[in-house]
Amino acid sequence: ITEHLLRGNSLMAAIYAHFQEDDKFYLVMNNLLTDQGPWLGLYDLKGCADDKTLISQGKKVRVVNKRIWHLHMWGGSCCWTDDRHVYFKGKQAARHLKIILTDEQRLEVMARLKGDCEFLTSANLMDYSLLVAVRTVSESKLPEEEAAQWSLRAPANELRFPLVHRNNGQVYLVYIGIIDYLQIWNNAKKVAQCLKFLERNKATIPPLEYGRRFVDHFDAAIEGLGEPLELSLSEATRTETPEDPISSSCTDTSNLSEHHPQLVRFFSCQSTLSA
Repeated sequence: ITEHLLRGNSLMAAIYAHFQEDDKFYLVMNNLLTDQGPWLGLYDLKGCADDKTLISQGKKVRVVNKRIWHLHMWGGSCCWTDDRHVYFKGKQAARHLKIILTDEQRLEVMARLKGDCEFLTSANLMDYSLLVAVRTVSESKLPEEEAAQWSLRAPANELRFPLVHRNNGQVYLVYIGIIDYLQIWNNAKKVAQCLKFLERNKATIPPLEYGRRFVDHFDAAIEGLGEPLELSLSEATRTETPEDPISSSCTDTSNLSEHHPQLVRFFSCQSTLSA
């Protein structure tokens, strides 16, 4: 996994450290959502019936699963609570979500997504998700968005987040990354697949099938309908140097969070200082 991530062209959340305490193992991973929101939408997507909306219109969606032991929910939607109705609508919305990017952004994202899925399949891993977060900002406020300006200054072939575009007169900031990718296809998952034999389009399938479905789903769901945005003249002529707090070219990572607090908030597919 480390070798794959260090190639610099992955959407997978980076692993910075792992350690053991007593009989438990811990991982320190990249937080893909460097932004505080509020989110127009935050989604956990697998390309199957397990897709769900986590936040909608700035409000957290409470998880209310219809488990077999929740007998009162099996009498039809008329027996559901209000929270269950909201959660179900969120799942429907997530399943049919169209992710709008520019044509160039779409090509870069899909190239990385396909490479990641090939790697995860070869490593016998499945059940991963694509985390997608979207928020809007007025164009007049865009110069104040440090992360967005840093993203717009990205050199060719470097994918910086958030991905910024204009659509229907509104500016969108989009974060995308693969999370929860450490699940091995083991005997427990094989048993779970058998127990869920009545479920359609379920998440519990072998890595090869999972990866193919993942790629096919997002190849259709991600659309290049967004309009690219250009930097203002003052921003376009700005040079990133090691003294710049949002530079991705600095190589001294000592006391990074202390001396470059902005840097650890942003994420780039090619920056060794991504966070």
